[in-house]
Amino acid sequence: MKNKTSILLLFLTFLFVNVGNATAQQKHEYVDLGLPSGTLWATCNVGAANPWDSGDYFAWGETESKVIYSWNNYKHGNGSHKDVSKKYNKTDNRAILEKTDDVAYQKWGSDWCMPTQAQFEELEDKCTWIWTLRNGKNGYEIKGPNGNIVFLPAAGWKGDDRNVSYAGSAGGYWTSSLDLDHPYGAIPFHFASNFVSSDKWNYRFGGLSVRPVQCRNNATLQSQSTGYNVISQSQSTEIQYVNLGLPTGTLWATCNIGASNPWDCGDYFAWGETSIKHAYSWSNYKYGDGSESKLTKYCNMSYCGNNGYTDRRTVLEPSDDVAFQKCGSDWCMPTQEQFQELYDNCTNEWTTNYQGKGVSGIIFKSKKNGNSIFFPAAGSKGSDGITTDAGSAGHYWSSALGADYPGDSQDFYFSSDDVDPGDLFYRCFGLPVRAVRCRNNATSQSQYKSSGHQYVNLGLPSGALWATTNVGASNPEDYGDYFAWGETSIKDTYSWSNYKYGDGSDCKLTKYSNKSYCGDNDYTDSRTTLEKTDDVAYLKWGSDWCMPTKKQFMELYDNCAYEWVTNYHGKGVAGSIFKSKKNGNTIFFPAAGCKGSDGITSDAGSDGFYWSSSLGTDHPCDAHDLYFNSDDADPGDWVYRSLGLPVRPVRCKN
Repeated sequence: MKNKTSILLLFLTFLFVNVGNATAQQKHEYVDLGLPSGTLWATCNVGAANPWDSGDYFAWGETESKVIYSWNNYKHGNGSHKDVSKKYNKTDNRAILEKTDDVAYQKWGSDWCMPTQAQFEELEDKCTWIWTLRNGKNGYEIKGPNGNIVFLPAAGWKGDDRNVSYAGSAGGYWTSSLDLDHPYGAIPFHFASNFVSSDKWNYRFGGLSVRPVQCRNNATLQSQSTGYNVISQSQSTEIQYVNLGLPTGTLWATCNIGASNPWDCGDYFAWGETSIKHAYSWSNYKYGDGSESKLTKYCNMSYCGNNGYTDRRTVLEPSDDVAFQKCGSDWCMPTQEQFQELYDNCTNEWTTNYQGKGVSGIIFKSKKNGNSIFFPAAGSKGSDGITTDAGSAGHYWSSALGADYPGDSQDFYFSSDDVDPGDLFYRCFGLPVRAVRCRNNATSQSQYKSSGHQYVNLGLPSGALWATTNVGASNPEDYGDYFAWGETSIKDTYSWSNYKYGDGSDCKLTKYSNKSYCGDNDYTDSRTTLEKTDDVAYLKWGSDWCMPTKKQFMELYDNCAYEWVTNYHGKGVAGSIFKSKKNGNTIFFPAAGCKGSDGITSDAGSDGFYWSSSLGTDHPCDAHDLYFNSDDADPGDWVYRSLGLPVRPVRCKN
């Protein structure tokens, strides 16, 4: 909001723009503000006859206005923010409103659509904002880089009380973007006289205004000045990225490292090195000691290691990740799985003259939201320092070591007639790197979904894949539900008197009892691990999931660094972060406490208890759990089976 001019001058400019620069199409006017993306903004809200009119209010994804806006009458919900299973959720992977649910498209026609979060961010970043009064209505006059102006009235918003709240003092405008971390919410653009913001989410049922933008090709608007998609801008490093609507939420940079445009090849790097060189060979490779059979790091086979050296590193650490080092902690090199995801969820097209620049390469267009990304065929560099196959082939490093031979690493290969996201290349060669946004400012989380639930690969020796949320939780920071060990339903209270396999006492066990003194009438069995019928992860989430064993908790503890936090992701939630020593990926466990006979949650915020599927070693009235607090973690703890604890599932093999 810099360089504010007088209200009178802006008013005269506004009149000139409406007469001279606003164009009528589908009976609706728009204005060209001279934005880098080429976005053309409508001059009125949906349902308004004039720029200063509030117009109608809509819930996100609905196309009709209502008297009351609540979860009870929200089209895509089931009466609560805990259930948005109808559409736009964690299972259907829809992150952008479809045309059928885009009120601008439905009310104004196929030339129009609701703006994305990125388009509002561009409006905020590239324009001058002045709070003013227009025909008796408060709002912002927004002056574009070319001097043209558009007005957004402070129309307030509607909820479940029939009234318009904050009209004249604040405005709320829907984008078409779902909040990926909170799928019961979507991204609005909010403002008042002292701020503008598009970095918060709002419950989807709320009635907000809609200001359309012109759509080209009835899809996400493509920038005419640069050829980029309308994209989000990394605020920390000013590196542009594009949201392709991928299942994992991965955001891809639009340029190679060292490049200033998408069609530039950028710099070349050996795998695991962070500096460019004149030549690329084993003789000057950082981790090779002169030969592919003398590796000094990232070697899981002794015959390739220097003097038989081996380690279990199969993914680049942040110190050896050129994206992390060059672009900052928001960025990292993609995994092989992320390249595979790109390939699986996009169409690909070879071109020989991208954006008229005479550059060959491949365009990936998202099957989910129509956005696209370009990779130039940059070739590779070897021992002579000459670029080979530029213009005919592309090789891009992943962060993954070769699966069968540690002298190789996995890369993404393409040509005019082939695409291979699982290619292999000698580590010593120089290849370009295309970065991806990293979650939690760390190495890529490699998060994927199974049966609608996300999991993270921590590079554990057993290959165990941990869910990112508790059973009953919608986000990593949510506590979720509590269960007695071996029970699959939540209860009001948790005690021996209502324990399923206790017959009223810890000395009267009716199942999972290997010592007669704890069994009902000396009952014993040989069961020491929960059966599927008593495994709440298996029954609630499906056959891909199960409760972790004590051994898996031990593996997590042994192979990860432990960190206590009191404000995870700014949510005010305390808990523990386990960061993999193998690949840098992380997982968060909230300190959810436990529940007992009074039904009250005890120690929430200070202690965490998580059930394993393993019976107590010494006493069958106990079961093993993961315990942690601000000082340390104990993966071999045990507590009474009757207590209510949260459950964090793991992926089940077979």
